[in-house]
Amino acid sequence: MLKFQDITRTIYVPKILLSVLLAIILFVNKGYCQAEVEPWGNITGIRKHGQLFEFESSLKVKFKNEYIVTTGKERQHPHYKRDGDKQIITSNIDSLFFKEIVEDVSAGKAKVSLSLVAHADMDISGVYFNIALPAAAYGDGHFRLLGTKNDSLKKITSSVYL
Repeated sequence: MLKFQDITRTIYVPKILLSVLLAIILFVNKGYCQAEVEPWGNITGIRKHGQLFEFESSLKVKFKNEYIVTTGKERQHPHYKRDGDKQIITSNIDSLFFKEIVEDVSAGKAKVSLSLVAHADMDISGVYFNIALPAAAYGDGHFRLLGTKNDSLKKITSSVYL
């Protein structure tokens, strides 16, 4: 009878350990592959296998008088929420209210969705989603936009760095 109990333990212990190990790997991997988003909506980089690939995004509103307002720390009153792989930020610049959703798609990839609604007439000349790349890391590099519908957007190159 004692031998039967020992056999039972040896069968169940490896299954439990394997289950715990698998759960840890799945959850830890999510932490190592995700976009880093500030509560006001700026993306500061994407982690892939623990390494941070730095850049900074922002939303810029250009008024007709050439005045530019950009998202940033303590510049607006944002509301931040996390829903699984999605980070949701709602805020406003003047009367322009926006909702930004940053969703982790896979390792090193994120999907950014923006919706904008003007709650009053605004004299603006444009709204821009800006991406700034640090020269030390990307000085000799290039980038491309995937999944764009407009072919002219695919040929964008940048010479402006942090």
